[in-house]
Amino acid sequence: MAPILLLASERSGTNLLRVMFDRHSDVSGPPAPHLLRTLSPLAAAYGDLANEDRARAVVRDALELCRTNTGPWTRAHDEATIVAGAHARTIPGLVAATYAAEAAAEGADDWFCKENELWRFADELAEIPGARVIHLHRDGRDAALSYRKSGRVAHTWPRLAEKWRAEQQACLDTIERLADIVPTTTIAYEALTADPEGTLRAACAALDLRFEDQMTAPEQSTRAQQDATRLEMWRNLDKPVNADNSEKWRHEAAEADVERFERRAGDMLVRLGYRPAFADGVRRPLRPLERVVDTTTYARERVRVMLRSDDAARDDRRAAMRRITKRAGASAGV
Repeated sequence: MAPILLLASERSGTNLLRVMFDRHSDVSGPPAPHLLRTLSPLAAAYGDLANEDRARAVVRDALELCRTNTGPWTRAHDEATIVAGAHARTIPGLVAATYAAEAAAEGADDWFCKENELWRFADELAEIPGARVIHLHRDGRDAALSYRKSGRVAHTWPRLAEKWRAEQQACLDTIERLADIVPTTTIAYEALTADPEGTLRAACAALDLRFEDQMTAPEQSTRAQQDATRLEMWRNLDKPVNADNSEKWRHEAAEADVERFERRAGDMLVRLGYRPAFADGVRRPLRPLERVVDTTTYARERVRVMLRSDDAARDDRRAAMRRITKRAGASAGV
């Protein structure tokens, strides 16, 4: 069981690409429960994972996160079998074994992983035989606009610019480190939506994976149809690929917001092949008044998001996290 690791910022078409690869007969692409980012801070509490019970505690908690995920994993797995199949007794190793178990249950040879902040764990996961890495990027202005339209995050345009720029730098650094170790490829979201077949064919060739025609019709996937009903931000997964879903920032974002984004991340836009509209690709600080407005706006956004009535699935997830954190802090999670 080999991983296909996706390095990307959120709101960059990651779920679209996941479902495309999930359509491949040899690949399993379940919705990401974000196990790595969630469980890694608890590593000290779990203790020495050479201990069988402590390793099984990690897997037990990982499976609970899978079951309570917005896109839940429904298959039952045996904790001991997952631990025995781990390539390393670490949290990334045990998470990888959990994904591999899901892939095996689906009859797939490989598993597609789009966990958030995956660049933090990619070096260890790339040690798994057969590992491959994809860097997916999207125009940061469209990614920021998508964030803002979702209403689910507390961010301002300058903060989104800094976040996107730092994440893309991390992706580029990781790809550079791993390029001589595992097969890697880079996909632009704009190319993926404009020419799905050509882009996927090129990516599969770079990853030594056979291209399959059904990859270009992700909306026909049962998993995509189910996921589209679970979260507003996934609502387009059961629709054909939209070739016109680019450069929306030109007519949906305020010019002042775009200009502030470009002053903070214009250099990364240029590096990834995007053309700034208002800046010259040189990073510049916010003006004093802009900093005051940004701080005030961000504080107001945080209050709004905290008061937002949320969906039941997210409430289940939060309850699961409280249980897991409590268990991990008590007797090393055993």
